[in-house]
Amino acid sequence: MSEQLRPVQVSIAAASAALIVLALTGCVQSETDAAIDSATEPSLAPSSAPTEPTAEPTPVVESLVIPECSTMVPLDVAKSSFSESTVLLAEENFLDVNEWSMPEEAAAISNASVAKDCWWGVPRGDGFFGLAVIDIDSTHRATLASALLDEGAVETALGSVTVLNVLTLSGLNDIYDTHYFADDVWIHGTANNDRLSTKLADAALEQIRVANPTRAY
Repeated sequence: MSEQLRPVQVSIAAASAALIVLALTGCVQSETDAAIDSATEPSLAPSSAPTEPTAEPTPVVESLVIPECSTMVPLDVAKSSFSESTVLLAEENFLDVNEWSMPEEAAAISNASVAKDCWWGVPRGDGFFGLAVIDIDSTHRATLASALLDEGAVETALGSVTVLNVLTLSGLNDIYDTHYFADDVWIHGTANNDRLSTKLADAALEQIRVANPTRAY
C-alpha cells in the first residue's frame, strides 16, 4: 500500500468510528427521554381513594290495617261460640267513650287514629258480646295497663303480647274483659264468659297479623 493512501484510510476509519459513537449516544438519549416522559405522565389507573358509604334507606312503617269484623270473627265462629241465632249487630270504624269507660280508656280512645268496634248478639235478645281494636301509643298503653291492674286485672303473657283479664261481677250478667296489648294495638274482647272474650281477642290478633305482614305482632 502506498504511503499516500494510508492517511486517507485512517481518516475514513476515524470518521466511521465517530459516527457509530454518535448513533449509540442518540439511542441512549432516546431511551432516557422515553423513561423520563413515562415517569412524568399522569397515571390512568383508577383512584384507590375510599368512596363515601351510601346511607341505608329509612324503613317505611305502613299504616295499621284493622280487618272487618266479619273477617276477624266469622259469623259461623260467632254462632258456634254463642247461639245459632247470633248475628252481627253493629260495626263501626271508630270507638266511642261511654259512661262506664275508665278515664285511662277514654284517653286512649280519644287519642286513637284508627279503630274498629264490633258487636254480635241475638236480635231482640239480651245476650251480646263485643270486640274493639284500636291503635294505641306507648304512653297510653302503659297508663291503661296500670289502671287495669289497679282494678284487679290478672296479667299474663302471650309471647310478646301482654294479656290482662278483668272480671266484673254483676249477678247473672258477669262481664269478662280480655285486653291484649301488642305493640301499638289494643284488642278488647268482652263477653259473659272468659272463654269467649279470650277467643275474640285471639281471633282478632290472628287476623291483624295477616293484614299487617310487615309488623311484628
